[in-house]
Amino acid sequence: AYTVLNSEGAISNVKTTVQNIVQLGSLTNPGDGIAAASQIFSANARVDALQSICLSTDGTTNSGQSVGSAISSAKAAQYELDSFSVLAIPDGFFGANEANAEYGPHVFGGGQVFVVSNTVEFANVCLLYTSDVAEEEDCVDIGRLVSVI
Repeated sequence: AYTVLNSEGAISNVKTTVQNIVQLGSLTNPGDGIAAASQIFSANARVDALQSICLSTDGTTNSGQSVGSAISSAKAAQYELDSFSVLAIPDGFFGANEANAEYGPHVFGGGQVFVVSNTVEFANVCLLYTSDVAEEEDCVDIGRLVSVI
């Protein structure tokens, strides 16, 4: 399921949901997130619009479906994924080199790996990215959610 952020009530509900998230125990499963986004597109995408996924992450894959197989499936889906970007948030074990090595081979369609230095920069990049593409694309982007928190 997904939420359209088109009212103060919807934004409030999403903020509460995010504040109640519990970490999965140091697991990073971006391929599963890409697959979930692909399912949303499969059910809802307009075939005449560009389809873009921007993945936000703070680590390399250590659980779930691989990024490569998830992207391959999304590219082959009926809605035709047009671009994939990654927004990486470094921590003590994950930095720009690791982000580019892990995700760089999978970005396409003008996408790239963006590495930010803190949560404020993260929110600003998300806000800029979503405002640039929202008018012309169907987007599944955690940045829309982060930019309102």
